[in-house]
Amino acid sequence: MKDDDVESVAYASALYWACEDGTWCQLRGTKWRCLRVAPSGLVHSAAPDARDASWRPWTRLIDTSAHPYVTWFSEATTNIAFSAVDVPALDSHDGRDGEQVAYEAVKAGEEVEAQPSEQLTRSELLRAVLTCCVELEVCLGTLLASPMRMYAHAATGLEQAVVCHACARSAVCYTCTALDATDESLKHRFLEFAPALVVASLDAPSGPIHEMAASRATRLFGSKQRYEIAHGDARTWAASAPQYLSPLAVGDAVALIVVFTSGSTGKPKGLVHGHGGYGSCVARSMSYVFDARAGTDVFLTLATFAWITGQSYMLYGPVLARCKSLLVEGSPLGADGLRWARIAKARRATILKCASAFVRHAMGNQVRRAAVEALDLPNTSLRLGTFCAEPVSAEVQGWASSRIVATFLNSYWATEHGSIVLSRDPSGNFQPDTRCWPVPWVRASLLQLDDDELGDIVLDAPYAGLARTVFGDTAAYGKPHWRGDLARFEAAYFPPRASGDGFGFVQGDAAREADGAFTFHGRRDEVINVMGVRLGLEELEKVAWSASDGILHDLAIVGAPDSLKGQVPIGWVVLSEGFKIDYDILAIWRKALFDIIGSHAEPSAIVAVTALPKTITGKTQRGLLQAALRGD
Repeated sequence: MKDDDVESVAYASALYWACEDGTWCQLRGTKWRCLRVAPSGLVHSAAPDARDASWRPWTRLIDTSAHPYVTWFSEATTNIAFSAVDVPALDSHDGRDGEQVAYEAVKAGEEVEAQPSEQLTRSELLRAVLTCCVELEVCLGTLLASPMRMYAHAATGLEQAVVCHACARSAVCYTCTALDATDESLKHRFLEFAPALVVASLDAPSGPIHEMAASRATRLFGSKQRYEIAHGDARTWAASAPQYLSPLAVGDAVALIVVFTSGSTGKPKGLVHGHGGYGSCVARSMSYVFDARAGTDVFLTLATFAWITGQSYMLYGPVLARCKSLLVEGSPLGADGLRWARIAKARRATILKCASAFVRHAMGNQVRRAAVEALDLPNTSLRLGTFCAEPVSAEVQGWASSRIVATFLNSYWATEHGSIVLSRDPSGNFQPDTRCWPVPWVRASLLQLDDDELGDIVLDAPYAGLARTVFGDTAAYGKPHWRGDLARFEAAYFPPRASGDGFGFVQGDAAREADGAFTFHGRRDEVINVMGVRLGLEELEKVAWSASDGILHDLAIVGAPDSLKGQVPIGWVVLSEGFKIDYDILAIWRKALFDIIGSHAEPSAIVAVTALPKTITGKTQRGLLQAALRGD
C-alpha cells in the first residue's frame, strides 16, 4: 500500500465524516460504520448500498498547489463535536458508556476530596453542550454559525469546556485566554481576533489584582455581546432535556480554534486549526503515543484552555478516546509546588502530561524532593507520563522516570503542530532518555548550517494537523477565498533555505539527530557565538542545573555583548528558599561548564533576581533579560 493510501485510511478511521444521506461514517477496518441520529440516540445504518472500504468522503486528500496554504479533504465535511461528544454519549457498547465520566473538575483549593464535587458524564456533557448552544444563541439573538467568533476568558473548568464544545458544534471559531495573562496580552488577542461574543467567568479571579474575569473583560473590552458563566452552570445545563440537533458539518478550511503563541519569540501569532485535520491527528496521537484505554485511562494535563496543550490533551483528546480528563482550576503548583502530584495520586490519574518545569521545580530543593518521594507516585495508578515540547535534560528525564512514573516519554510539538509530532521509540523499547522519534504521519529531517551539529528541524511534508495559517484578514473571514494572514504564515515558517523541493516547514527549534532520533536544545535563535564557537543556551542551562544541586529555584542563561569575545554567557538565577547569593555559584558553574563543554562556555557573571520574566505559558522571556543587560 502506498504512503498516500495509508494516510487516507488513517484519516478516514480517525473521525466520523458527514455524508450526503444524513449519516456520519467512520472507516473500521475493511468496512465503513455509518451512524444515523434517531429519537432514541444513534443507530447503526445498514443500507443495502453500504460503502466498501475503498470509498472516501473526499474527492482529493491533499492539494498543495497554493503552497504554503494546504487544502485537505476536498469536498468532505465533518465536525469534531460529533466524534468527541455525540458518539461517546450515544453509541453505547454495553448500555452504560454514556454514564462514564468525561470531565472531572478540581476546583481551586481542592486536592484530595474523596468525592469530587464537579463531574460530567458523557451523556451529561452532550445535554450540557446542546443547552449551552441555545443559551449562546439567546444571548446573541441569532443562530450560532460561522463566520462568528467567540473569545473566552474563564476558569479551566466544566463550564469553559462546555462552551468550547458548543462553539465547535456550531462551527463558531473560538479562542481562549489565560486568567493570569496581562491586560496588554488580552487586549492584543481581542483586537486581532475581533470576536462577536465574549464569554467570561463571574467567579474566577483574574489578573494581578484578582478581579473577577467578567469584570476584567468588561473593563478591557466593554459590555457588548457578553455571556457570563459561573461554577455550577454546567450541571444546570446538563440537567435539562434539550432537543437533539446534529453538529454543523463543515469543510476543513473552516476554523475550529485560534490558539495564540506565547510571544516568547516576537509578537504573538494566532494559529488556525480546523476540524478534520486537527481532530484526526489528535485522535491518532491518543492511540499511538499514549495507547489510550477507553473507559480506563484518566488524563491529568497541566495546562489551561488558552494553550494548545489544554485544547488537544485536556479538552479534545481524552473524550475522543473515551477517557476521563481532569480539569485543574487554579495553579497546579499550589503553595508548595506539588499540588499537581497530590491531585495525580488522589484522583487516580493514569497519564500525566506536563511541562518539564513542573519536574524541575519538584527537584529544586530537598524538601520538595522528599515530599515527592513520600507520595510514592511510581506505585500509584500512573502508568505513563510525557513532557510538553521543551528541551529536557537527562537528569530531569531520569528523575521523572524514577520518582513519578517509570515510563516518562519525551515529546515534541508546538502550537503550530496541533498535536504531538515526535515522541516514543517506534520499536516499542523505552529508555529514560531525551530522544524522540517522528510519529508515523510526520516526516522530519535536520537542516544543518555552517557545519554546526545543531540544526533546524524541518517538516518535509504536510500533514493534516498542522496549522492552516495565521489568523488575519477578518474582513474576508468566512468567505471561500479566506486564507488568513498567509504572508505572515509563510514568512514565519517557510524559510527559502528549508524548502528545496519539499514542504519545508521550520518551527525554529534547534535539534540534533542520530539514527532517526532527535533531541531538542531550545530555540534555534537561542544560540550565542563566543569567539566563533556557537553554543546553545539550553545546553548551558542543563549543565548549570545539574551543577547547582538544589541551590536554585529557577535560572536562565543569555548572551551579552563582549568587545573581545563577541558574546559571553550571563546567568540569571532565582535562589531556592534559604540560600544566599555568593560567588561560589559562579565558580561551580564555571568549573562544570569548562569540564563538560569547554572554556568558551564559562559564564562571565551571575545576576540574582526574585523572579524571571515569563510568558503566559511559562517560558522565560530571554529578550527582556538581554534588554536589561543592555540597559534598555
